[in-house]
Amino acid sequence: MENANQKRCVPVLLITGLSGAGRSSVLNILEDLGYTTIDNLPMHLASQVVCKQEADAAPLALSIDMRSQGFTSKGLLALMQDVKESGQSCALVFLDSDNTIIERRYLETRRVHPLGHALSLQDLVEKERKLLKPLRKQADHVIDTSLLTPLELKGLVRQLFSFSHQRALTIDVVSFAFKKGVPREANFVFDMRFLKNPFYEEALKQLTGQDARVRDYVAQLPLFQLFKNNLQTMLKSLVKAVELEGRGLFVIAFGCSGGQHRSVVMAEECCAWLLKEGFKARLSHRELQ
Repeated sequence: MENANQKRCVPVLLITGLSGAGRSSVLNILEDLGYTTIDNLPMHLASQVVCKQEADAAPLALSIDMRSQGFTSKGLLALMQDVKESGQSCALVFLDSDNTIIERRYLETRRVHPLGHALSLQDLVEKERKLLKPLRKQADHVIDTSLLTPLELKGLVRQLFSFSHQRALTIDVVSFAFKKGVPREANFVFDMRFLKNPFYEEALKQLTGQDARVRDYVAQLPLFQLFKNNLQTMLKSLVKAVELEGRGLFVIAFGCSGGQHRSVVMAEECCAWLLKEGFKARLSHRELQ
């Protein structure tokens, strides 16, 4: 029989670091990954929140920093120890950045530093760095955002904290008609009008690419298989590169004249192949909806 010490561990991430180093951005990325996120939680509530998670609860990410009521480095380290002793998996994530970059971000956003106005901005940043030094030293992960673009930061966070079974990237596969406009959200657009149009076959005219007769007709066209093979070869490398870049959504669109036949067949084939390869893919036919 499973006892309390054998229950499934619910991952807990404690996010802290220098003000202006990107904690809010990291929290948003973690939320997209499926974490329950809480920002600026008072210290006296933190222990109650993290130590009473149900075994089937979503992973938890808390941002606790200088803005949080009752915050001290010593208190946050004690919280981390309490979480671990409760049988949960816990990691401390420290966000850092160069002083000059943090100062520039404050000047651009005109935000007030959590340590107040008593000192110059340069002195406030340095004071905060000294106060947080014990946390940086004990952190499981230190992420320096000084030179990271938003996409690079997203990719790094996904790499570190995505669940082992989870693919962070969702691929939307869309069919459409050129006469009604190219989908504005598309990252890649493929024109299927080089294939013979089933519309001009009387028996197929009123059908769509979701019908077996149309699929068979398009699949036997000389250029169809060549295009399909080359597309799959390209996507194998492309999609992996997009995942590493940190994107959450990528849209591949196939168009033809009316969005009924050729583009639908190719979108169906592409989405089925992506799913077979283990990618997270969704299919939609704009003109059939």
